[in-house]
Amino acid sequence: MLYEKFKLNVKLNKIKYNIKKTAKLLIIKHINEGINAAENDKISLANSCYRKAENVSEKYITALPKNISSKLKELENKIFDAQCRERTKKYNQMCIKIDELIIEKEYIKAIELINKTLLLSIESPKCKNKSRRRG
Repeated sequence: MLYEKFKLNVKLNKIKYNIKKTAKLLIIKHINEGINAAENDKISLANSCYRKAENVSEKYITALPKNISSKLKELENKIFDAQCRERTKKYNQMCIKIDELIIEKEYIKAIELINKTLLLSIESPKCKNKSRRRG
């Protein structure tokens, strides 16, 4: 009876080991897909991959190894950078439109768009701070 419990325990430990090993591989797969998506400015896909990696981690792994947690942090940073690029692009497009409105003497519309660009820049101050730290 004791030997049978021991054999069962060994089998369970092997199963747990294989589950964790598979979970780590799945997490790495999601992280790599997310990094690729973020680098190609596919922010929603990158966020989805990040959430999938976190979900697998929470379900099957108590503590992530440092190499995986650093890759997850890298994905988080790449998502942030992509969001900043998107905001900058949107801001620049709005500035071009403001110039066009002024040339067309559509001053009220230009002022409304200026207010929107100000709101956009206020909503994303982290991008400014991050670029200051690098420079």
